[in-house]
Amino acid sequence: MKKKILVVDDDRDICEILQEQLEAKDYLVHAETKSTKALEQIISKDFDLVISDYKMPEKTGLDLLKEVRENKPQIPFVVITGFPDLFESDSTYQGPTIVIAKPYQFDLLLETIERMT
Repeated sequence: MKKKILVVDDDRDICEILQEQLEAKDYLVHAETKSTKALEQIISKDFDLVISDYKMPEKTGLDLLKEVRENKPQIPFVVITGFPDLFESDSTYQGPTIVIAKPYQFDLLLETIERMT
């Protein structure tokens, strides 16, 4: 059975690139450019993993992570950020969470996904 991944990034091009790359590796991918819509998707559907950018309008990746932990704490969550220090110093999130610093290599992301799902 294919694993379902939600990709959240306010940059539509990034969403499309990640979606294409992950679908080529046999994942089912839903991409969302608005973090508020992403949260609705997370609550209403079952995903095996969430990948989120950190810096987004409306809600940051950290805001989204905190809300996911309140609603579905078991979902593995990957944050891709140019600001990894913000996460290392913030201990308010719980559950399976990995922070990947930008710029990242797709192979590293793929290895992380395989390990977490």
